[in-house]
Order: sequence, then structure tokens, then C-alpha cells
Amino acid sequence: MRAAGWLLSTLLTCVLALVAIEPVAAAEALHDPMRPAVRGAIRAPAAAEPVRRFRLESTVVGSRGNTAVINGRIYAQGERRGGVELVSVAPGRAVIRYRGELMQLKMRSATVRRSEGG
Repeated sequence: MRAAGWLLSTLLTCVLALVAIEPVAAAEALHDPMRPAVRGAIRAPAAAEPVRRFRLESTVVGSRGNTAVINGRIYAQGERRGGVELVSVAPGRAVIRYRGELMQLKMRSATVRRSEGG
């Protein structure tokens, strides 16, 4: 009788364990469309690089070369830095190349000063 009681309690414990595990297994089998896939090569798209804004602050056109101050950085004509190339400079204007695209920049208020002898 003791063996039968032990066997019955062991069997009952196993059945209860299976009953407790079954809903978890069933829930794992269901796919929640709002939950990202755990397996596979599905990945979130890479965050797009934010659009960069350029502000022309100053231009210098002279016999020793042309320069422009864009977003606080000084660029010499033809210089390429940080993905920005200064293509051309004119008083109050500049043309840059960014991501392969030409962009024309204009100063908000241009004060043209001419150096003497130049």
C-alpha cells in the first residue's frame, strides 16, 4: 500500500507539473504580432541620419584664397571635411557638396567689405 501511495503521489505530481507547463507551451506557440521576432534575420531598419542644416556665417574672397565659415567651422575653397566639401565661394554666398548633392548657401545679411589694395 505504501508503494502504491508513493506511486500515486508521484504520478499526481507529474500530472500537475504537465498541466502547469501546458499553458506556457501553448502561449509560446502563439505569435504576438506586436512582439518582434526573436529568431531570424529580421532587424529593425537603421536609423536614418538626421538632415543636416548648414548656416553660412562669413565669406572671404581674396587673392590668397577663398574661405567660408559654415556652422562655426572655417573651410578653404576645395577643402573637404566631415562630409562637406566647399566647392566655391563668392561674397555672401558659398556652394558646398554634401552627400553628393550641391547646395547653395547664402548669408542672411551680407556686409561686403573690400580690403584696400585687393
